[in-house]
Amino acid sequence: MSAIRSDGGSSVEHTVSTPEPTKVQVAVSDSAAIEWAVARRMRLVEVRQTTSGHLAVMEKFDDWDAPDGFPLIKDGRIDAGDVYLRYLQPGDADLVYECDTDALSRRWALTSPPTRQYAENMARRGYLDWRLSYKSALTIVQSGSNTPVGLIKVRKLVPPGVADVGYQVHERYRGLGYAVHALQMFCTWSHQAQLFHRFELGIKPGNTASVRVAEKAGFVFEGRRSARLVDVGGGYSDELHYAKVITAKCSASVLNRDTNSDVAPAFVSSH
Repeated sequence: MSAIRSDGGSSVEHTVSTPEPTKVQVAVSDSAAIEWAVARRMRLVEVRQTTSGHLAVMEKFDDWDAPDGFPLIKDGRIDAGDVYLRYLQPGDADLVYECDTDALSRRWALTSPPTRQYAENMARRGYLDWRLSYKSALTIVQSGSNTPVGLIKVRKLVPPGVADVGYQVHERYRGLGYAVHALQMFCTWSHQAQLFHRFELGIKPGNTASVRVAEKAGFVFEGRRSARLVDVGGGYSDELHYAKVITAKCSASVLNRDTNSDVAPAFVSSH
């Protein structure tokens, strides 16, 4: 028996014999509720801001078999030596904001600086976007202190198995090799998870620090694309195109298949 909360806020009980809802609202940071919905072949329809918080509207589609996003990470972390990767959490909002607003980041930015609200929303939706969106991010964390120090960003491209990746490290932790180690491990994990075999990234000419990170992480320069990037202040910039390809067979399992998704969360808001 599980509790299903109606839009009005009252609780009603339904037994296993009662048909399960085909459309629900769950808190965007509630991983158990998200997995419960995913296991029932529900897709993300929209995110609503309500008086009770940000809610993800999810609906069942019979012709849909897998999440649009990315697979579960075994034990919730990808180890990379001195750092590890984990799902973005609500407490990472300051990291998201500061990584995008310091002077060096703004120099090479492709978009306008984010607002704090944007950073908070991105951090709050970290797990939801990882599981149900075509683009997401993971937090780079120091292994010893568990201090968040940066981000690995990823976006699925149209050809299957191809990803657009990016990396950011907070200005206090640059020059320590964290971006290289995190990027290397993310690519290795993604290949082992049979998620991606080709990884691409673009760098503005002159951004030598990012070039060094890409090359140390095993990316190869594939050419210069004319007027590929739109500058924030107007105009266009060329793009230095780098790629890393991993096609070797692998047998290691890095996926977490024990989701306990058959157990309904205590509160799932139905329509």
